[in-house]
Amino acid sequence: MKIVLVTSELTYVPNNYDDVLEYVLRHTSDHIVGVVLVKYNKSSVVAKLPYFQVIGCKNITATLAGNIYKAMRGDKKKLLTNLKIPYTSTWDINDEKTISWLKALNLDLILNMRTRCIYKDIVLQVPRLGCVNIHHGLLPSQKGLFCDLHALANNEKTGFTIHTMTKRIDCGDILCREEVLENNKYMSYLKETALKEKVSIVNLIKKIASSDLLPPPLSIKSANTAATTTPNREMLREVQQKGIIL
Repeated sequence: MKIVLVTSELTYVPNNYDDVLEYVLRHTSDHIVGVVLVKYNKSSVVAKLPYFQVIGCKNITATLAGNIYKAMRGDKKKLLTNLKIPYTSTWDINDEKTISWLKALNLDLILNMRTRCIYKDIVLQVPRLGCVNIHHGLLPSQKGLFCDLHALANNEKTGFTIHTMTKRIDCGDILCREEVLENNKYMSYLKETALKEKVSIVNLIKKIASSDLLPPPLSIKSANTAATTTPNREMLREVQQKGIIL
């Protein structure tokens, strides 16, 4: 099985998602033939730090600052170099150079981990079995961005979903769906999610490698709900008023 992981150089997850990436790499090394690191705009992200601090998102500010430092230090690249795993960096998964790099690997699967990339058809068709995404909400009802935060604020069940990627965002077959206990501290919730997520990813990869097929989709009733968006200042204040610590 030849699999490429796609992840961001910078995330909002505690420890910058590095522990999840390392766990997956170490437990499925026979199948990982490369990693795509999605770049980030350093000046734009750094500018967000005082914004989050002013509106009372102290935990997000501290976590993001630490993650920026880890990203600038190149921790993910160092990990990949130490493990002797080929990687490429890109601003866009759909650019010609990245697509050529992916095609040359004769892939069976692409696994998208913590990126906001929207894959075009040309990328979706590269691997034999297609592309799979880890979505941070319970599909099919929780679509969009930061849906876990919205769910926490609305006292809804929370968790993550692993699903196939299609032209329509967050609408593919559901391969795995796991609930995570609610937590009013958002950064703690993300940390707990990461602990479960990395195990689910490894289990799924091993299952696919064993059968040489994607597992049959879970049968979950569809829900016609609107996709959530990145919260603005008003929404973040509203979330905090509901008792969520940011």
